[in-house]
Formats: sequence, C-alpha cells, structure tokens
Amino acid sequence: MNILSLKEATLHLHKKLILSKETVHIYEGEKIALVGRNGSGKSTLLKVLAQEIDVEDGMYIPKPGLSIAYLAQNPHSVPECSVKRFVENVLAESYLAFRAEELVFTLKLNPDQMLSQLSGGELRRAYIARTLLTPADLIILDEPTNHLDIIGIEWLETWIANSSQAFIIVAHDRKFLKNVTQRTLWLDRGTLRSAPVGFEGFEAWQETFLQEQIRIQSRLDVKLAQELRWLARGVTARRRRNEGRLSRLKALRTQKANFSKEPNKIGVPRQEGVGLTRQIMEGWDLGYQLPGGTVLFQGLNFRLLKGDRIGIIGPNGCGKSTLIRVLTKELEPSQGVLKTAATLNWSIFQQNQPIEELSYSVKRFLCAQGSDYVDVQGKQRHVVAYLKEFLFVPEQAQCMIRVLSGGERNRLRLAKLLAKSPDLLILDEPTNDLDIETLDFLKDFLLQYPGTIIIVSHDRDFLDDVVSSILVFESQGRVREFIGSFSDYLQAESEQHAFFKAPAKEVKAPAIKASSLISKRSTLLKKEKLSYHEVFLLENGLEEIQELVDKKNILEEALEVFQRETPLPLTASNRDHLATLSQALSLCLEQIQDKETLWLEVAEKAQRIDKNKEGTA
Repeated sequence: MNILSLKEATLHLHKKLILSKETVHIYEGEKIALVGRNGSGKSTLLKVLAQEIDVEDGMYIPKPGLSIAYLAQNPHSVPECSVKRFVENVLAESYLAFRAEELVFTLKLNPDQMLSQLSGGELRRAYIARTLLTPADLIILDEPTNHLDIIGIEWLETWIANSSQAFIIVAHDRKFLKNVTQRTLWLDRGTLRSAPVGFEGFEAWQETFLQEQIRIQSRLDVKLAQELRWLARGVTARRRRNEGRLSRLKALRTQKANFSKEPNKIGVPRQEGVGLTRQIMEGWDLGYQLPGGTVLFQGLNFRLLKGDRIGIIGPNGCGKSTLIRVLTKELEPSQGVLKTAATLNWSIFQQNQPIEELSYSVKRFLCAQGSDYVDVQGKQRHVVAYLKEFLFVPEQAQCMIRVLSGGERNRLRLAKLLAKSPDLLILDEPTNDLDIETLDFLKDFLLQYPGTIIIVSHDRDFLDDVVSSILVFESQGRVREFIGSFSDYLQAESEQHAFFKAPAKEVKAPAIKASSLISKRSTLLKKEKLSYHEVFLLENGLEEIQELVDKKNILEEALEVFQRETPLPLTASNRDHLATLSQALSLCLEQIQDKETLWLEVAEKAQRIDKNKEGTA
C-alpha cells in the first residue's frame, strides 16, 4: 500500500538544486536507505518528507491520516522535563509506559535525569527512544547510529527488522544499512533514483545502471555521458580499492603479529634503544580508576608500532575517551607504565568539535597565509586540487564555511588535520556525518598515511577496512589487544564476551499454513516412503504444536499482566522476572516454528507419495 508520494517535486536550498521535478513513492512497511554525497540535500529531502519544509513546485500526497515520526540530526529545542516524561509523552496508551522504561534502560539513560543535563550523545539517544516509540506509519531517521555504540547499533538493527512500520534512513554506517534496508533512494545533483535493492546490493546496481545510462546518453548528450562515465569510474574504482585495502591490511596484520612474537614480549620492559625506530608507544599493565573508586580499565598491555592502525572499541561509557587522554598524557594512569618515543608529535580529531571560523571561506580556512597553496605532508598542493580529494567541487573553495552541511564541515576539518602529517594521528569518531564516498576516500587515505593511527569508532565496516589490530574493552574493566579486524574478533572471541553479542531477533508466531512453506524443497521429499518417525510426526505433530501454542498464549497473558500491574520503576527482581518470561516466550515461539516447518514438510511429502501411488495405479 502506498502511504506517501512526492510527484514532480522541485526544491532549491541556498540557490542549490535539491530536487528537479522528482517523483517517489513510499510503501507500507518498507525499509529504505537514502544515500548521496554530503551537501546533496539528503537531510533537506527528509524534512520535506516529514513536512517540515514545503517543495516549491509539485505535490506532496500522504495517505489519509498518515502519521510520521522524524529523528533530525539536531533537535530544534530541548524541553525542560525528565527523560522518562519526554519519552512517555508520545505513547498512545498509558500501560505502554513499561515499554518506554525498558527502552530507556536499553539505551543507558537515567529516566529521572533532566534533558538539559544530558550530554550531546545522551540527548541524541533520548530522541531515538522517543522517535521509535511514536505510533507512526513512517519513521524517518537522520544518522541514527551517531552516538550509539556497537551494541546499541545491533539492537537498533533488531528493532527495525522486527517493526511493521516503514523506515527511511540516512546513515554513514555501511554495515547497518546493509543489515536493515530493502530499497535504496539515490539523490544525486537534483535527481532522485530508486534502486529495487537494499544497500547490500546498491553499488553493483549503481554500476550497472550508470553503464547503461552511458550507452543511452552517448548518442544524445556527450557532456552528460562524460559525467556518467566519471561517476561510473568512481564506483568501479571504489570496489577495486576495497579489494586492494584487504591485501594491504593482511600485510599489516601479518607484520603486527610477527612483531608481537619477537623477544621482549609485552609485560617485559624493553632495553633502551631497542626497536625505537619501529616502536613509538608501549604500555604495561595500564589502568585508570575514577576518584570514586570505579575502575574504567586495568591490565592493559600493548605496543604501538610505526604504521600501525589501531581501533578502540567498547560500549558507551566504558572509558575509551579516558584511555585516549591517558595515551596523550593529559591524564596520569592510576597504575602501570606508559612509554612513548621522545620526539613523538600527534594531532587529534574529536567528534562534535565546532569550527570557530564560520565567516572564513573554505580556501582561507586551509590556507591561513592567504596563498593558493596548502602544505600537505611537506609538499605544496594547490588548494582546489587538494579539496577535490575530499570531494569538494572547485566552486566551494570560495564558499563561506557557515553554508556547508555538517558532513562537509567534518570533511573540511579532516582535510586540514590530515595535511599536517603528525607521527601519531588520533581520530575520535571520524565517520559521523560523512557520506559513503567520503568514507571510502578516507579509508584509502588512512591506509596510505605514513604515520601511525588510533581510531575510536563504532562503525564496524570502517574498522574492518582500516585497522590492523584493535584494543577491545571487555567486561570488568579488562582491555586487551586483538590483532585483526572487528569481524575477526567477533568470529574468534564473541562467544566468550557478552559485550559484542548481537541480540537475538524476536520471532513472531506463524500461522499453521502450508502455503507459506510450499516453495521449500526438503530432502525428505526425495524419499519414496515415510519413515516410522515421520509417520509418528504426521499423526501426533499437530497435537504437540497445539500444546506449544497454548503455552505461548499463557506466557503472553502473563507478560501482559506483568506489564499492566508492575509499578515503575522496575526493581532488580522485576527485571529478572521480565527477562525470564521473555526468554521463555522466545524459546516457545522458536519451537512452534521448528515443529510447524517439519510437520508441513512431512505432510507435503506424504501428499506427493499419495499422488505417485494414484498415478501408478
């Protein structure tokens, strides 16, 4: 069912074309990715869909009674109320307050804290909770993964996958988009194209589409065909660079692993002058304890070699930023020893750090002396050529910084920082608000960077493509080094460490209908006759399924009573009881689904055998 349409829509922003007579339809329950370069107008298009701004020309056609929930990048205002009240205000029924508290707890928020007292990341998570609980037909999310840790991102993936609502999502996290989307809208220079695939298959679709458009347009418009060829080359080159990155990372990880096996292993101080040309930092038994006695981390041993790319991962609030402050000697460790090379110089990119020079032009921001050249890693580069590498067009060199989008400002900050080429580059959440193409360029730039890099990030795809090893915050303040990518770590270690287990997806109780499984061809169907076990299953399976369905109904009723009658806030024992009920219900639903599937396969086999007998007779 079509729930929202834009027809022949046209829109400009700051004289820049955002939409040019574009038409798009949104359907019930769809999960849509919206992609495009920073500054292409993705956030503006989301505001149009959320009815925050109007198009200049064309039609906005919602279904009657359409309700929309919109998570903007930055809230317009912060009301003076508690987190609990803020989130519960959107609930249609008061008994759902239980669900609101559960969501606030999941997002690690204090329900009694005032919104005005929250940090930027906490406020963002409060708005996420409020948006997801809004009873809407369409939920619009602009960069929802910003300020969520890996656990939170995986939880959000599960929520979206199990929701019957339609979603339109702008995000820089490739893995997140791949896991949740079914269709992709591509906004490019005023044109909005719809790809009938989720982000998982978008780049392959995009490359095929551009090649076909080149063939068509080469006869009609030479200039347009040239632009399409440039775009297609970029997509193809991006895929080839992905393959090249993998081979370079394998070499880096092998080098790191071999060095770790050398004598003077971690925990034993090296002799003066040994390995200093390769080793720039080393820590033994590092730990940090807050004044109140809370241990953020302890027992950390690591080596940082020249050329290393190390990622730091862990849940929000575990102490990643504190570790960075210890490594840069802003804080003294509570225990252990940190040793750095005598001449080490470093620079840091911090998330949400504003640009003070908003009245400057882009060129002046990079070229403080007023020339046309910028010093990039010791070499003079023309500012326009350097900006092109960060996907700015030449005209933007004269633009005022204040008219740039949030992602473009982040790109500009990165361009200035990366030009300095320090020995150690520290990047704290560098991927926030960057578009997919800029992220791809940044990955390549970092792998070719001559210095050493430490990256704090929750972007799993980015970490997999950039880092040679990771420092992982695990339970009870333990931090350890793992040589390899985040995916390698998950495959090798996640069963032992609960922090990075993806939450199990909810299983909905299916109806007992053979039609939903008729296309499944089981190996059982290839047999000529039913086994004794299959005959028993066919005769008794429906009774077993009905018993499980009765059990499910009892559990659902118990859960509903608990939600309705349990006072808020929940006590520890109430939370344990809730977890027990939820786990029992989830297990029961899985058992129903498994037994239904098996019974239907056997029933289909029996039907086929009967038909074969009739045909033979």
